Amino acid sequence: MNKSFQIEINGKNHTIEYKDPYVYINRNKITVKSFSKVFNIFDYEFIIDEVVCHLIVGDGKETRLAVNGVYTDNNEEYKPHFSIPKWVDNLCRISIYFAFCLGIFKMFSQGALSIFFNVKSVYYFVISFVNLVIGLNMAMKYVRFAFEGNLSKIKIYFIWTIIQILATVLFIIFV
Repeated sequence: MNKSFQIEINGKNHTIEYKDPYVYINRNKITVKSFSKVFNIFDYEFIIDEVVCHLIVGDGKETRLAVNGVYTDNNEEYKPHFSIPKWVDNLCRISIYFAFCLGIFKMFSQGALSIFFNVKSVYYFVISFVNLVIGLNMAMKYVRFAFEGNLSKIKIYFIWTIIQILATVLFIIFV
C-alpha cells in the first residue's frame, strides 16, 4: 500500500510517503515497527521544524496524517492510538490458524490424496477455508479495537472465537 502526503510547514513543502513497510520523510527512509505481529499497524510520531506530526496506518487500509493535533484529511482532532497487547496478537493467531489448521489436519488424516476422491475431505477443506475467512475478519476487529484503545469490545468478540473453534471441533468429530 502506498500513500503520499504533501504538507507545508513554516513556508516549506514537505513530502511524507508510506510505502509498506517504510516511511519516507522528505525522501529519508525510516523503518517503522508495527504494533502488531499479525497486521502492519502503527502510529508513528515525528517532528518537522518543531511541528509534531503523526502518521497512522490502521489495519492495512487506512493511512492518515495528523499535523499539530489535526488530521489533514478532514480537520478532526487527532486521537492517540495504542500499542497492541501481546494477548491480542495471540488471540489473532488463534482466530486465524487454529480452526483452519484443525480442518486441514483432519482432511489429510483421511489420506493426502483423498481430497479428490472423498466427499468428507472436501467438506473439511471448505470448513477450513470458511474458518480462515472468519478468523481473519475477527483478527482485524481485535487489532482495530486494541489500536483504538477499546479492549472491552475484544471480550465480546473473544466469545465468537470460542464458538468458532467449538463449532469446528464438533463438526470434525461428528462428520
